[in-house]
Amino acid sequence: MQLMQRTGVFLAVVFIIIAIIGIWLSPDSIITPEIHQRFQPPSANFWLGTDQYGRDIFGMLVLGAGNSLLISVCAVLGGGFVGSILAVLIWMLGIKTLHKILNFISHGLMAFPALLVALVLSAYYQPGFITVVTAIAFYNIPVFAKITLAILGQLQRNDYAKAAMALGQGKGGILMKHHLKPLFAILIIQFAVQVSFAILAEAGLSYLGFGINYPYVSWGKMLFDSQTFIYDNPWLVIWPGICISMAILAFQLSAEWLRKKLDIRD
Repeated sequence: MQLMQRTGVFLAVVFIIIAIIGIWLSPDSIITPEIHQRFQPPSANFWLGTDQYGRDIFGMLVLGAGNSLLISVCAVLGGGFVGSILAVLIWMLGIKTLHKILNFISHGLMAFPALLVALVLSAYYQPGFITVVTAIAFYNIPVFAKITLAILGQLQRNDYAKAAMALGQGKGGILMKHHLKPLFAILIIQFAVQVSFAILAEAGLSYLGFGINYPYVSWGKMLFDSQTFIYDNPWLVIWPGICISMAILAFQLSAEWLRKKLDIRD
């Protein structure tokens, strides 16, 4: 298990490095169609071959990695920040009615998957970066809110928290002095888990046409564009599929590795 977790961390680091390169890489030379080079097999010039438009598949995958990471991180950070801050405020107020309202709203929001939110947003806005980030972030708000509130409730039942309350220390002081470190550790682990889900959600939205479109590259859009050629040119589908699967697996295993390293028990 430790070997798998370390492998996941290694794959996550590789993915992040490739994604950073993809973010800063100029896409013009890669996304420009070269019809005379279409359907080239893997070679020294095209490591993974070319697609139906003559574009280098390896370069497209690198660009897709950059967009996938950027969208996933922005969405999870945004949703996680809003959800966590909202939960902390409700916990500090200590009003049980607000706690129940948050749980009720969280269950309601979690009933709306990112795809449905993207459909609604697409009715008013064009599919694109903002639409995808907003849809995925919207889904992450209740996830982080419920987790944060549950963690704070559990930590508050510890003896040191009760002793601090008995000495007259307020919830704000207890949060900053005692609860912040374990809370942050658990949220970091949840962040890694949610990034893996966000990668899958972004790919799914782009596959269905509600994600980023040309001239931006998405692994999900690559799958959609190449599915017609799956029998004659299977590598067009295989490579983006492998990238999506490996990225999700990498962050899932990295989350488990972080849980072990940070000594977070179930």
